[in-house]
Amino acid sequence: MYWQPEARGMFTVKTTYWIARECVLSDALTATSNGDPFKPLWKKLWNSKILGKVQIYVWCACHDLLPTRDRLLLKGYDGDPSCLICQHRLEDTKHLFCQYPIATKLFLLHNSL
Repeated sequence: MYWQPEARGMFTVKTTYWIARECVLSDALTATSNGDPFKPLWKKLWNSKILGKVQIYVWCACHDLLPTRDRLLLKGYDGDPSCLICQHRLEDTKHLFCQYPIATKLFLLHNSL
């Protein structure tokens, strides 16, 4: 079998990563050219002076792409969908950042500074 994206014809994780990256970037560019209302937010995020991995994490959180249990269920995970720490019925991005007790406390603490 020949893996066309790789010069030697061998399947590699590296070429798969670059193919996936190009797909994501082309989708992002299409969304922004169609009048994405969040374009100014993304511009600030990508131009910010924070670590690249933090930028990607924030972007993934905003697009509901984090590997939370609700997302893992879509990929065949057959375990308990509830939050391991607080036993909320479903661990999802909204719970992680808005409903999770520690997240709420951090948000309130940040706003009180």
